Amino acid sequence: MNMLPRKEFLKSIARKRIGGGVVFLNRKNQILLVKASYKDNWLLPGGIVDKNESPKEAAAREAQEEIGIKVRKLKLVSVFWGIDKEYDDDYLTFDFYGGVIKKEEDVKIDGDEIIDFRFVSINKLEKFVSPGTKTRIDVSLANCDFASTIYNEAKLKSTK
Repeated sequence: MNMLPRKEFLKSIARKRIGGGVVFLNRKNQILLVKASYKDNWLLPGGIVDKNESPKEAAAREAQEEIGIKVRKLKLVSVFWGIDKEYDDDYLTFDFYGGVIKKEEDVKIDGDEIIDFRFVSINKLEKFVSPGTKTRIDVSLANCDFASTIYNEAKLKSTK
């Protein structure tokens, strides 16, 4: 049996992108969405996990960088797996509940990476976000008040 050295073995296995997102609400139960300069659709605050960073740490860091909110407590509400056809890879996104933002003025975007933000009614999400992001948000919102965590998969329909 020919065994690869550990370092070579680890280089040979599949890698996944990992992201962390944060669900914030306002007092009207509207969800905070951000508009990134590099995307067509609106998103939850969040981003890619850096090397040696946990998804929770990434979500908190990205919330502070993107919207100027320092999150004290984050509750994991869902884990989402999906395939990105454009880049021919797959990813995991860990979504956390960040709580209620009491004043819209507390949200401070940089105007460079994040060019806009808004609070959107849950029944109008499909006008702003991609279908995959809407599914993530719906599942995350349904779980914000519960003790369990939801795991989700994006299923692709066969093209045959």
